[in-house]
Order: sequence, then C-alpha cells, then structure tokens
Amino acid sequence: MLVFIALGLAEVFKTGPIEIITGIFTISIGGMVMVFNKKPWIENNIFVIHIAMIIVIKTLTIIWALIEMDSSSAFSYLLITFICGLIIIKPFITALFFGFSTISIIVLALTADHPFVDVRFGFYVIFMGILITVFAYWRNQLTLQIRESSASYKNLFSDLAEQIFVLDKDMTILDLNSTAQLQLTERFSENVKGKKFNEIFCSESEADIRKFSDNVNAAWGGIKKSFEVQCAYQDMKNFVPKEFTLRRSEFFGKDVLILIIRSIQEQKAYEARLLESKESISRVLENISSFIFNIAFREDGDHQVNYVSNKVSDVYGIEADEYITLVKSGRLSDVFYHEDRDEAVMRFDEVIRTGQPNHIKFRIVRNGEIRWVEEKVFPKKIAETGVVHLFGIVTDITDQIEGIKALEQSEKRYRQMFERNLAGVYKTHVDGTIIDANQAFARILGYDSVNELKKKNIREFYCEQDGRKDYLTRLRKEGFINNHLSYLKRKDGKKIILNNNVSIQPDEDGNLNIIEGTLIDITEIEETSSALKLSEEKYRLLFEESKEGIFVISLGKETAPVVDLNQGAADLLGYSKEDIFGKDFNNFIAEGQLLKNQIEHEKASRKIETEWVFKRKDGSDFVAEISVVSFLLGQDKIVQLVFKDISERKHSEEILKESQRSFKNIVDNSPAAILIFSDNKLVYSNPLGEAIYKERLNHKSENIFEIFPASQKYIIQDLLNQKPDADQTFTEIELVGQNDIRKYSLIAVKTIYNNRKIRSDFSSGRHLANGV
Repeated sequence: MLVFIALGLAEVFKTGPIEIITGIFTISIGGMVMVFNKKPWIENNIFVIHIAMIIVIKTLTIIWALIEMDSSSAFSYLLITFICGLIIIKPFITALFFGFSTISIIVLALTADHPFVDVRFGFYVIFMGILITVFAYWRNQLTLQIRESSASYKNLFSDLAEQIFVLDKDMTILDLNSTAQLQLTERFSENVKGKKFNEIFCSESEADIRKFSDNVNAAWGGIKKSFEVQCAYQDMKNFVPKEFTLRRSEFFGKDVLILIIRSIQEQKAYEARLLESKESISRVLENISSFIFNIAFREDGDHQVNYVSNKVSDVYGIEADEYITLVKSGRLSDVFYHEDRDEAVMRFDEVIRTGQPNHIKFRIVRNGEIRWVEEKVFPKKIAETGVVHLFGIVTDITDQIEGIKALEQSEKRYRQMFERNLAGVYKTHVDGTIIDANQAFARILGYDSVNELKKKNIREFYCEQDGRKDYLTRLRKEGFINNHLSYLKRKDGKKIILNNNVSIQPDEDGNLNIIEGTLIDITEIEETSSALKLSEEKYRLLFEESKEGIFVISLGKETAPVVDLNQGAADLLGYSKEDIFGKDFNNFIAEGQLLKNQIEHEKASRKIETEWVFKRKDGSDFVAEISVVSFLLGQDKIVQLVFKDISERKHSEEILKESQRSFKNIVDNSPAAILIFSDNKLVYSNPLGEAIYKERLNHKSENIFEIFPASQKYIIQDLLNQKPDADQTFTEIELVGQNDIRKYSLIAVKTIYNNRKIRSDFSSGRHLANGV
C-alpha cells in the first residue's frame, strides 16, 4: 500500500523516477520501524518481511521499466537494484538476488526490446553484485562477532552472584542482572525496570538512609564508595546487613550509577562465632601447663602487655600483675639466671629486630631454684607504626633437660659409631616423626644437618603415600625387610631410589611403632636402567602413533633401503608396511637420487626442511613437507625423514592468489570513478578516478574539502553529515573542466580499507547525460 501511495503522489506532483524510488524505500522503512515498535510478531518474522518487501519493490521496478521504456525507468531499475542489494541481510540471499536481477535484465533486453537496456546493464548488475555480496559477507561476519561479544558480556554480567543494578540520576532502575531479577521476581510480580530504587529497597534507620544518600552523591562525583547498611525489600521487616558498592559509569552513552549489592549476613554471623571461639580459646590456654603471652614492643620503650595467661605463676613463680610490671619497666631479665641473661636478652632483641620466629632455652631463678624454660616466640611487625607484636609460649623443660643429661653418657659411644657410618642410619616413628638419624642420612635427603632434617616428617619425602602404607603393613607382618626399594624425594625435589634394610621395634608402650634401618642411594644405577627402557618405549609410541609419515633410511653405497617406517608413512603412500620395508627409498619419490646426493654432502645431525614430491601406489603424486635429520651409527649413515601431505594447502594458496588478482583487476577497470578518503585524506583512486582528480579537481591537495571546488564544499559537508549511521549517501555536483562543465552523481559509501573503516566520499564519478 505504501508503494502505491508513493507512485500516486509521484504522478500528482510529477516527481521523477529517482525521487519515486527513494520515496518508496523511505516510506516502506519508516512504516516498518513504526510497526516494529508496536508489534512483537514483526520482530519474530523480520527476515521474511524483509525479503518480501524487497521482492515487492523489485517487481514494481521491473513493471515500471516495462511500462515507461525510457532511460529514467532503466536508471531507476539499476538504482533500486543497488539499494535493495545493500539492505539484504544474508550474503547468500544477496548473491541470489543479483542472480535474479541479471536474469531480469536478460528478459527485459530479449523479450521487451527495451531501448535502454542492453548488455552493459547486465555487466553493471554483475559488478554491483560482486562488490555488494563481498560487503554483505563482511557485514554478516562483523554482526556475528558483535552478537557473540554482546552475549559473552551479558553472560558475565548475569552470572555474578551479587545483585547488580544500573541507575540513572533519578535513581530509576535502567537494567539489572539475572541474580537481582531472580530474587526480585519472588517479591514483585511486575518488571522492576523503570521503578525507583527506593520503591524496591528500604533502610531500617534514618542514619542508614542518610549514609546511602551521602554515598550516592559522592559516587556521582566520581568516587567509588563501599558501605554497609541494614536494609530489606519494601513492605518487609526482616532487615539484614548488606554491602553496597557504588561507582559512576556510562550506559549506552548515558551517565549512570552501577550499584552492586552483596549480602554479608553470613559474614556477620561468622564474626560473632569467631568472637565466641576466641573466648573458648582463652579458656583452653588457661588450662595448659605452658603460659602464653602477647606483648607489643614499641620503639619508644613503652611496651604493652596485651595478654598473659595465669600459668605464668607456675612457670616463672610470679603473678600476672608482677610479670606485667617487669615487662613495662624493662626488667623482666631480672628473673633470668645470671649466666644466661646476656645470651637470652640478645636472642630476644634479635627476634624483635629481624622479625623471625625462634625458640630460646635458658635458665631462670624461681623461688631460689634454677629451672630450665623454653620460650617459643613468633613476632609480627606493623610497618605503619613500627610496633612489634610478640606471641610467645613459655614451657618449663627442667625435667626434660635433666633426662637428656642422664642419657648423654650412655649414648656417647653409640653416637660416634652412628655418625661415622657411611650408610644412612635412621630411627623414625610410624607416624613419620624422625627420632634420630646420622649425617649420611641427612646428606642423602639433601640436608646440611640432622637438626634441620628432624623438623620434617619422613612422610613428606615419599613420592606416593600408598607406597608407605603397603611398606608399613609388610614390615609389621614380617618384622624386618631386606633390600627394599624406597622411592623418596630430596629437599630440592629430586627423586631418589634407596636400598633399605629395616626392622620394626616396640615403643615404650610395647606397640610396634619404632622403625630402625640403614639405607644406601642407588638412584643413578636404577635411573640409568629405567631411563634407557623408558626412552625406547616413548620413542616407539610416538613413532607408531604419529599421523605424519616417518621413514628411517640407511644410505648405502648404491641404494637407500628403508629400515623402519610407521603406519602413517604407509597410509600416505597407499602401501602396507611390508610392501615398503627393505625397499629402496628412491622408488617412492619423484626426484630419484636428489635427496641421497644432498644428504651425503651434509654434516650428520644437521636438520633439513624442504618440500618433496612423493609417488603413491596408484601412480598419483602429492606434494609433502619433509624434515630430514641424519646421524652416524657406526660406519653407516642413517636418515630419519618425517613428511606430511600439503597438496590441499598448496592448492588453496594458488586459489587465494588468483582471487586477489581478480579482485584488483575488477576495481582498477571499474566504469565508475572511485576515490577513497580516510580521515578526509585521499588514500586511493582507480584509473578513472585519477583522471577526474587531475582534470577537474584540485590535484595539488589530498584533503576532501580542498580537492572539490569551494562552491561544492557545503554540498560535500552535507553529504557526509546527512546520515552519520547510514552505509551510503549520494547527491549531484557540477565540476568544471578546461572546456566544459559536467554534472556528476556523487555517492558516498562507508567501507574497509587496510583494516580501517573509512568513507569513500567520491565512489561514483560517472557524469549524467547531455554532456553537462
């Protein structure tokens, strides 16, 4: 109906054919836009409607050309073909459309004997079809990329666990993610988009309302704000703590606030449980034999005791308040035994200075009695204030020290024999604790000292924990194991293999828990044997499973027999492995002795990469990419040759080169003048465009506004600004030559040149009829 209205108006006002077609297209698109905004079914069938509209317009144009039989109708047909081709969405449909248009031209020329339709029209349509189909393909690929990027961003936005809202300056909800939508759907039956944020959420107190308002104002000022408030959904009373994050951003070119809401109810509950746990820990600390302290050491000497357990009286023999007084006055060393005082004070100062944890053993005087204590200290320095917090555990170890002294003499002789043994000697508990070991054992595991090794658990050195479980089960069952292979890892991570002679002994309670044994390192022997076997297996697996063809060839004096090959080589040549094995390699290549001659003059192990022509069993040839390495095996020269079929790649490269040459030839021989501008600067012109540029334009400049005459400047500017979002616009201009003035149709088309989106502002320079 819109098309016939346009035709009727054209007849009343005597409008020309170009204006009629433009009117038809404009009214049709305008009508679709209005309907599209109101009718959802249009959106679901937009492609079908799109194609139907093009068919109607195209049919009317053919009828027009058949009725009028003049140049205007022929030109209108050509123009509407160009416009319809541009608006078709899919490249495949574009190609079909121009095929149909070409057939229409032939029908007009042959059946209707149209005076202005000839073979040139068919060439124009084919030429336009190629260009616009390429453009439609590029546009379709770009659209797919944009949709994929948009979908990825939408998924990221929607999959976040937090609620995200996009708000304008009136705090109206412009958008929200799926998490927020899901939670709000349970409470609001209608869509919340377009509602005010305070119609959805409310705060518990006036203070929270003011806090929210102040942070909103700060966020509009460009400051990212995070704060906590008690809030709930409207008409609900279960106020819960939530963390709000506000920041200013842009949403479709509009200043907005991005609001992220995270529930912190569980976090608050956890903090409450943590406080309760802290109180429980304090009660536990009060019931252990050691006493615990936490002291803050300040640089100005004003020390603060944050915590001290009441067990201080059991260890130091003084009450907690006296201990605090000694610490704050710097006189705690008064209770130290005089022979250990300087050493202990120096060790404490070292802990504070270095910030490294340590345990210190020294003697104190408790109620006139000398006692041994062990103090484990763990420092933490606050860089901003310089304050060092010491957390310490002090234990009376007098009984332990005296027991050790009683055993020293009895163990002295045993220790000498133990330490001087070249084999690793050890004693461990079944739980992995290293009870004792000699220096050889520590050295085997990569440690400089036995003391350093004792800090570790023997289970840490096992490569596989299941292996230790089986080992312990067998040891308990048999009582001893000789020549057992243990697979451990050293301190540096290196795996080692040990020959272990071990027995299990009862502990103090009579349980079989103490493991004693000797071991030697046999890693090099085992690794050499295993590596050789593994290397051979890996090579054979890669060799047989490779999809590429692999030959192993012996270069004899006259022939080059194949001494090995994989299934991939046999498949590529169409033979069985038995048909090729032992045969002369020259039988399977097109160039005979060339490879053999080349390798004979190369040094062994030098890699050669080239292309080769192979012969299949059926007599056909194919091009292969080969990699050749040669090496000497005794007196024989062995060649390993790897090849893969690249015939299809070669064929594709030739097609691509031919396509590029054809496309350039079409552009250079176009019947229309083509000038391409990027950032208003001339970057390309075809031969016809170059001729117009030199004869009728200011060829001393490359700027678009200086090239064209000053009288046409505003026309050019209007042409460029008429539809900023359109793909093409056109108008007419007059250009002055040496002997005449000619009127030109000027078409501006957006395009891609050297991977940049530019505007071809003078893409059709063909002058109109009558030589004007």
